[in-house]
Amino acid sequence: MKFFTIFGSAVFAQKCEKPTDISNPNSELHCIGAGGNCGINEDFARKGWQAYLTVPGQTAENTVWTEAQKYCESMGMNLATVANEQEHKDLMTYTVEYGKCMTNVTNRPGNFFIALNRVNNHDEFKWTYRNAPGEEKTCLPYEFGDGLNKFETEDKLIDKFCVYMESGSGSNQSKNWKQVDCNKNPTGTQIGFVCQPRRDVEECKSGAAGFSSLSAMIFMLAYFLIE
Repeated sequence: MKFFTIFGSAVFAQKCEKPTDISNPNSELHCIGAGGNCGINEDFARKGWQAYLTVPGQTAENTVWTEAQKYCESMGMNLATVANEQEHKDLMTYTVEYGKCMTNVTNRPGNFFIALNRVNNHDEFKWTYRNAPGEEKTCLPYEFGDGLNKFETEDKLIDKFCVYMESGSGSNQSKNWKQVDCNKNPTGTQIGFVCQPRRDVEECKSGAAGFSSLSAMIFMLAYFLIE
């Protein structure tokens, strides 16, 4: 077992080992980034991503978004967030390589939950995550990092409050975020998930803007008091 410090937090990294039964991959056999006999790019080890086909130890065949989020948080991590085009491209590549390791299929089509969700049919989708100190945060996609939008449709589908990304064969890199019920996957669709260490650097622009506005208000108040 390797030991990394990523984004200021300690992460234990297991080597990537292929399941003994490729036709029935065991989610307990997983990896962070690289190593072992999977041949996943070493660069992903430094990102600290951890992919799963299902929650380890779960008896249900399919994991839903709420279970995936809860599992990532239990490890002090978040479901993956995407701040820029390079991260999006790298995450797609990582999930393809992970899928090849777990199923022995090259460029395997895959579905993986990410940290986008909303609370009701009238709400906007937001990235939901915890920052390095552990505070829960939400951020609109256009205010997070470079403001990526990879939604398959701009329409908000009724009762579809969570999001997964498609990767591998047949996926469209520019429109691969799909809406889904947070507690039920489409029939016949297995959706894995990717956990990510908490970021040391806050990518949400709204937090910075809010601080600037507050600072300006305090400055103006002080100015008038002095006058």
